[in-house]
Amino acid sequence: MRSRVPGAELLDFAFRADSDIAQWRAIKAGFGIGICQVGIAKREPDLVRLLPASFDLELGVWLAMHENLRTTPRCRAVFDGLAFDLGQYLNA
Repeated sequence: MRSRVPGAELLDFAFRADSDIAQWRAIKAGFGIGICQVGIAKREPDLVRLLPASFDLELGVWLAMHENLRTTPRCRAVFDGLAFDLGQYLNA
């Protein structure tokens, strides 16, 4: 497949996917070098992080809920659970 990356028109890629899940499965299958979240990659002891000091992408995490749902017990419980678990994941 011919690349659509600006400035890389002459490069050929053996695999390209917009799906994080497809990329993750390709990395796990040994397809080659790929990009995934460090927290997820830590769960796979066979993966090796390359260039940790040279390559790092920080992505902000937002958790939002419509203000009308804040006092609904089920929605509040889900929101609080997500906030707790995301905090644990991000601080690991």
